[in-house]
Amino acid sequence: MTILNSKIFKALGKTFIKPFAKQLTKLGGKNEQGYLRKYMIKGGNNIYYINNIIYRVFQNKKIRGYKPQPLPEDRAVEMFNYFIVEVFFLYGFLGGFAVYEAIQKYKKIQEEQDETENIYQTVHDNTIKIDKILEDLDEQQKLAEVNSQIQVELDKALERYVQLNMIYDQVLADQSKKYGYVQQNQEKKE
Repeated sequence: MTILNSKIFKALGKTFIKPFAKQLTKLGGKNEQGYLRKYMIKGGNNIYYINNIIYRVFQNKKIRGYKPQPLPEDRAVEMFNYFIVEVFFLYGFLGGFAVYEAIQKYKKIQEEQDETENIYQTVHDNTIKIDKILEDLDEQQKLAEVNSQIQVELDKALERYVQLNMIYDQVLADQSKKYGYVQQNQEKKE
């Protein structure tokens, strides 16, 4: 009947659209009583004309000079009402779907922002940990330098100890020659 009619809309029309269309018909009134009736009749005839033109285009029929007969008033009002209700439901569905998609997109964007914030937080935490590790490495390097200096000092001290021990042994040997203590000291060392 209208541009939007299909089997689904016809099935829905029988259950959902009829009560709304009847309410619109009451608004238009009957037999010139309603103040919207003449506009509903014009709209119904226009919808019928456009519907027939579209039907003829899809059936590969000529549309030049085609002028369908105007519908009876009640039928034109009914067609207008059904069209208005169908458009209302269609826009309601499309609007609801658009809102649903917008909400889903917003949630997805929010999740991506949360993920990026988590990544930035993780990077920040890791940089702090890396800085601490680098500080520990610097401290260990300084300790290693201090240990190497201590080792050098210990090696020098050991050389001096060996030199002093040799000097001591020499002095002891000289005194023992002088006084005869050589055998006793050698027995003590062994």
